[in-house]
Amino acid sequence: MDFYCPEKNCPSSGIEPYVLRLADEAYMDEQNLATVFCPHCGRTLVRKKTDSETPGG
Repeated sequence: MDFYCPEKNCPSSGIEPYVLRLADEAYMDEQNLATVFCPHCGRTLVRKKTDSETPGG
C-alpha cells in the first residue's frame, strides 16, 4: 500500500512527491489504519489506489 504527499510545495519534492510504502504484512486491514503524515511538511499522506480499486481498472 502506497501513501503519497499531496503538498506541491513539500520540501521533499524534487521530481516525485514523497511516497511511503507499507508491505502487506505491516497492517491487518485497510479500514483500520492510523493517519500517516509526511515527515517533511506534516501534511496528511493520501493513499494511492491500486488498479483494482479504480473504476475501469
